[in-house]
Amino acid sequence: MDALREVRCLLTLCLTLAAGLAARPALAAAPEPPITSATSPSAFAKEQLIHQLGETQKMMVAIAEGLPPETYDWRPNEKMRSAGEMFLHTARANFAQPESWGVKPPEELTLCGNYLDQGKLEKAKVIDMLRKSFEHARKAVASVPDADFFKTFKIDNRESTPFEDVLALVNRDSENLGRMISYSMLKGIIPPWMGGWFTSGS
Repeated sequence: MDALREVRCLLTLCLTLAAGLAARPALAAAPEPPITSATSPSAFAKEQLIHQLGETQKMMVAIAEGLPPETYDWRPNEKMRSAGEMFLHTARANFAQPESWGVKPPEELTLCGNYLDQGKLEKAKVIDMLRKSFEHARKAVASVPDADFFKTFKIDNRESTPFEDVLALVNRDSENLGRMISYSMLKGIIPPWMGGWFTSGS
C-alpha cells in the first residue's frame, strides 16, 4: 500500500473518531497515548479503533442493563427489531466481521443466531452475549499484525484492508448504539451520559 493511501486511511479514521467524540461530549474518555516517532501509523490506528470499540461497548451495555426486562421484546413498530434483537444483531456483527481479516468466530456466533431464532430474549443472556461479542472484536483487532493492518487482501471476491473492515465495524456499532439510544429515550429512560442512570465497570 502506497503512502498516499495510508494517509487517506488515517484521515478517514481521524474524521470518524472526531465525529464520534462530538456526538458524546459528556463522556470522560481516557487520555490517548501520544504519537511518537516510535508509533507506527498502523499501531496508532489499531489503538484508536480498539479504544472506540471499548467506549461503544460501555454505552451499549449500559443501555442494555438500564432497560427493564419487559422492554427486550418491545419494538417501535412491527417492521423493526425489538430491543433485545437489536442487541443480538450488534453481537452477531461483532462476532462475524473479524472473519474478513481471518479471525474465525467462536461458538457464541452460532449460539447467538439460535438464541434469536428461538425468541428467548432473557436480559441477562443478551447482555452476556453482547459483552462477549465486543471483547471478541477488540481481541480480533489486536491480533492483526501491525505490518498487515493497511495491506490489501482479497476477501469474498472483493479487495479490502483489515483497517477498512475494522472501521466499518466501528461505524456499524456506532449506528446501532444510536438506535438503542433512541429506543431507550422512547421508553422514557435517559442514558447515563445524558444525566440519567449510570452503570460503571461494564
